Amino acid sequence: MDPAATRYLDAFYPLPNEPNADSPDTGQFAFARKQQTTENFFVTCVDQVISQSNTLHGSYMYDFANLTAADEFMNKLIPTQVHRQVISLKDSQTFGSNFLNNSVHVGYNRFYSGTGAKPPLAAPYYAVRVTGALFHTQGGLAIDLDAGVMRSDGS
Repeated sequence: MDPAATRYLDAFYPLPNEPNADSPDTGQFAFARKQQTTENFFVTCVDQVISQSNTLHGSYMYDFANLTAADEFMNKLIPTQVHRQVISLKDSQTFGSNFLNNSVHVGYNRFYSGTGAKPPLAAPYYAVRVTGALFHTQGGLAIDLDAGVMRSDGS
């Protein structure tokens, strides 16, 4: 890598402040950051005696949370949505006088978490020199090849 490019890379992508135990060639960022969370959830359950020998139990949990936390460099806040749903059903039947018990328990868990965040930079890194090169006025004034404003007669 060009040594002149590393000063720009270090300015925008600082070095980690802690070593990585798994690999001596890499590091990790360690810092304390605040997280703000709002949660909207509820839990409900139903117990029903269908007959003297048959009972039904069901529960449902809904959780919708918005989490906001800083990125790994503490430069910007990243919003995250977490959405969970859990349902559980249980049917119990007793045959005879408490001699044989048959139970069926079924459950379903649905989980989603999304940020919209982009993946972090990864090697190899490339740098280019950027200079001013935009010579137009977004449909306003007419300009020549040297970016000079032209008169209405074209001169």
